[in-house]
Amino acid sequence: MKKYLSIIGSILLWSCSYNSFDEKEHIDCSISDLKISVVEVVNTDCGLDNGTIAVMANGGISPYSFTINDGAQQESSDFIELGAASYSVKVLDSNGCENEIEVIVENKDGVTANVSTSDSECGSEQGSITIQASNGVEPYTYQLNNGPQQSSNLFAGLRAGDFTIRVQDADGCNLILEDRILSGVTFSASISGIISQNCAISGCHAGTQPPDFRQFSNIQANASNIKTRTQNRSMPKTGSLTQEEIDLIACWVDDGALNN
Repeated sequence: MKKYLSIIGSILLWSCSYNSFDEKEHIDCSISDLKISVVEVVNTDCGLDNGTIAVMANGGISPYSFTINDGAQQESSDFIELGAASYSVKVLDSNGCENEIEVIVENKDGVTANVSTSDSECGSEQGSITIQASNGVEPYTYQLNNGPQQSSNLFAGLRAGDFTIRVQDADGCNLILEDRILSGVTFSASISGIISQNCAISGCHAGTQPPDFRQFSNIQANASNIKTRTQNRSMPKTGSLTQEEIDLIACWVDDGALNN
């Protein structure tokens, strides 16, 4: 009898562990006051890589480390020998929290550009990128990722994701920009209801079992896990989601789990 009860207890323990999130002690980076700001940008000469970016971090827990475009970490907050492009500069503190800022190094006397995007809709290819180039020698050519160059400044029929745009003028002066097309799925309109009706319920993630999904910061911090668990259908613990709901969660998470 004792052996039987022991087996039942093990099964219940496994079931609870399987249906709950890891409860490892961790820092809630969503409430960290870590910030990063630009101190100085020195634009580059056309066709050369002599631009610089200097940033400054405050808040969080020092010491800090810095990266540019997800490269190697460095202690210095200065980045040199940069070409004309958009850069993602991140700061990482001793708690493992991070913050980032987008910085553009422009050509001193050459082509500059602005980029605007339209959402793709979840699972669709309806997104677009429009580039407005100026200050260079016309005509301009445009390239998306590693695709062919084109004279049109419009790229249409795009899925959600990250894109690299290269603009070149008639003198061969280049500018490289990074941008992202979103799916357009919002937390308020699509995701909040799915979570509140299926996960943030009594006996589950509504205070009984951590994390508490009545708090947006907890949902955001566990967004990647929520996407994985809903896609493999191990979440929610009771009931099931439609494929449309699973896809909406995935699109929202891929957009960056925004509080939108």
